[in-house]
Amino acid sequence: MDHALRDAGLEVRHAIGLDKIHPSIKGVKGRQAKEDVASLDALIELRRQPSTRGPVARKAASDAQLRAALLDFSRLHHAPFTTDEAFASLVRSSLTMGSSLSGVSMQTVKALCGDLFLPSGTKWVPRDVGSATSTEPAGFDGVASPFGCVVERCLATDDELLSMLELSRPAPDAGGDAPRVVSGQRNTALYNAHSYHTKVPPEAIAPFIKHFSRPGDVVLDPFCGTGMTGVAAQLAGRRAVLSDLSVVATHLAYNHTRPCDPTKLQEAFDEIARDLHDEFREIYACADGKERGYLLYTLWGRDAVCPHCKAQFSIWDSIDRETGRMPAALTCPKCKRETAKHGLKYAGNRPVLLSYERANGERRERAPTAADIALIQRQADIAPSAWYPNVEVDTTREMYIRSALHLQGIQRVSDFYMPRNLRALSSLWARIQRVDDERIRAALTFAFTNTAWHGTRMRRFNARGGQRPLTGTLYIPQLSSEANVLEVMRNKIRQLRSYYAALGPQEAPLPAVRLGSATRLAGIPDASIDYVFTDPPFGSNLFYADCNLIWEAWLGGLTPHHEEAVVNRSRDASRGGKSVADYELLMTGSMREIFRVLKPGAWATLVFHNTDPAIWRAIQSAAESAGFQIEDAGALDRKQQSHKGYKGRAEEEDVAHFDVIMSMRKRAESAKKVRKQMPESTTKQLVLDAFKALPAGERTVQRVHSEVIQRLARDGRDLGAVSFDDVREHMPASRPRTTTSTSVQSRP
Repeated sequence: MDHALRDAGLEVRHAIGLDKIHPSIKGVKGRQAKEDVASLDALIELRRQPSTRGPVARKAASDAQLRAALLDFSRLHHAPFTTDEAFASLVRSSLTMGSSLSGVSMQTVKALCGDLFLPSGTKWVPRDVGSATSTEPAGFDGVASPFGCVVERCLATDDELLSMLELSRPAPDAGGDAPRVVSGQRNTALYNAHSYHTKVPPEAIAPFIKHFSRPGDVVLDPFCGTGMTGVAAQLAGRRAVLSDLSVVATHLAYNHTRPCDPTKLQEAFDEIARDLHDEFREIYACADGKERGYLLYTLWGRDAVCPHCKAQFSIWDSIDRETGRMPAALTCPKCKRETAKHGLKYAGNRPVLLSYERANGERRERAPTAADIALIQRQADIAPSAWYPNVEVDTTREMYIRSALHLQGIQRVSDFYMPRNLRALSSLWARIQRVDDERIRAALTFAFTNTAWHGTRMRRFNARGGQRPLTGTLYIPQLSSEANVLEVMRNKIRQLRSYYAALGPQEAPLPAVRLGSATRLAGIPDASIDYVFTDPPFGSNLFYADCNLIWEAWLGGLTPHHEEAVVNRSRDASRGGKSVADYELLMTGSMREIFRVLKPGAWATLVFHNTDPAIWRAIQSAAESAGFQIEDAGALDRKQQSHKGYKGRAEEEDVAHFDVIMSMRKRAESAKKVRKQMPESTTKQLVLDAFKALPAGERTVQRVHSEVIQRLARDGRDLGAVSFDDVREHMPASRPRTTTSTSVQSRP
């Protein structure tokens, strides 16, 4: 059958098991495990392949993939299972992943079950058999650090989690209409505590928490990221459970939701700064007449190689000092010939600008002298005396490929730093870990991870101020600002003082922070959560495990990226790259866990957006497979975007910057709605209606696409029925264009 489908140009869109209730005689024997006979049929949804140029070869799933799929099935099943049920699950997952069914038989599945599980009568149970309340070890890839994984001490135990839950309390009865359009503010103390690739402002989350839950209820976010759901829950008088696969996410969620004495935090930092004063004055020294200046940042610029005369020259000489922009073509100072910037090759970096403080406190900027360069080189030659992360960077990672890090000599995490900053950060990290007060040490670590990000070669020059790395990428710019990390952290401590003053004291219990996959919400019992608000991964938009690599290397634990719900565009499947089908499978497992832990009648709200119709269909199918139906939808303007988000707002790339907020309910009855078909003739009208309904200043392709998706969701239609290209095609030609500049950035 597998070959027949492939040769006919068909592909599997979705697959589920079908129990006919009344099996044949052999089927009964199969259920009793007396014969190797399947009693469950496979119900397969097919679609024509988008472009078929003849038969497409499908690889058989490897033994490791089959074992992983069976383990995932056992975790999600939450009950003993038969070989027949395991076989049906394996067929379903193989078809969904696009793998061949070659070699998948009842006999092979039975053998695999014998290796992986324990027999229990005619059924199988996991070797670590237990209920959903059993404790699982924290999941992360370890780093060889003398401090261990420092976030482990921040994680809530099962007992702490269970003490927050009220299993006998019924779900809230949320009446009335949920908020339709919400937005958040960027420049607030609660929002700017720590840089991250994307986050939902707490004031945008709070209206949903207040609508769908009551004071004292428990709110869960299984993709918690920075923990803003926990902050919003605290401010609204709710309890929260915050979980994420990412090590740094749990670090951020813990520190965002734990009060900290601002005065004690400042005093602890001041003591560290005094201890490191002499060392840092040496590391960041520059010439200043008969005295020494104290560098605040050193700007490094690439040297271009003229293709005509082979002379090397600094690109800094061609930069517009007012805007910080490079012209489309650069002129070689030696042969005077022009070359398009995209046609240039580069050879090394050099210091091109120093910003420093004189002994009298005066600030100055100037080009480096020979004496400055000698001082810089002398400090660069001194190796760090304390530990630093020397983790190898997998060259097959998506962001390694997209960011062209092979051209920047990146082989290890330490390569993201100039030698001086690596030495400075290692000393700073070691000193922080000697702080006795556990809460103060965690808050200083919180400030450090933000500082370590700003201390990389990724920090780009901005002529208008606010120098910082681009979010959502590992891109190393041609003009890199090497910041004095002690001064970056000094500024961050000031911001954290404002943050903790705004957060204020919080009543117990504080949010329970957990580390683990959303497909396995270990420790959370069935029907125990009152409301879920979450912001799951958006397919191929962001690769959190890659972008978090530098932070997590310092923290001592890396996200297991093989479990991350993403869609790879650059990473090959043979090296762990995931397809839309893989993404849908992981999101389906996550949605089933959300459904499991929600109380009957409780609601879940998802924040989501993507420009790919296939991703929209995947998230919709995941929700429906779990038992949900999307019942309402609204819009969120995050205000803060990643690098690609800014380009989307300016309509320079197909990137969605207005998210869709979808709400769904765990209903007692399992009857499912049938998706309404979308006639092609109504696509244009739907786009025009959405366009006309928006204020004139919001009629961008991204905003209209968001409005169209909301209307499809509320009407029970296929969320992938109207593509980004459809919106662009049917929108009126004459409309205002947004001109958001990507160069405007917030302060570190």
